Amino acid sequence: LFSDAEQAALRYAEALTLFETLGETRRAWEVRLGQGLCEQVEGRYDAAFEIHARVATAALELDDPGLLTDAYNNMAVVCAKAHRWQAAVQHCRAQLGLATRQYSRYMQVYAVWNLAKPLARCHRA
Repeated sequence: LFSDAEQAALRYAEALTLFETLGETRRAWEVRLGQGLCEQVEGRYDAAFEIHARVATAALELDDPGLLTDAYNNMAVVCAKAHRWQAAVQHCRAQLGLATRQYSRYMQVYAVWNLAKPLARCHRA
């Protein structure tokens, strides 16, 4: 039997193939965010972080702040789950700064929410 994350990964692979075939570059990168989440759910934090870091690089190249904010959010969460506290703080702050410049209150709230525990773990509460 497949786990929910394994089933989702199969569907994400299909979606990625479709969007790449259609030349839908941004949507393909969004799918990769989902693939990173599947790795995270399965506890493969290094693989998840690597996927999200590639999405962040692509978002910078595409000049897509929304995609970049999502990538930073996922990088922060993965780092926190892997107890890489300082890196989690770094990515939360990057997300918060970008979300603030983009007037994205939703992503600002996520950044602040996700920042609390890593700051406490770094003894900077």
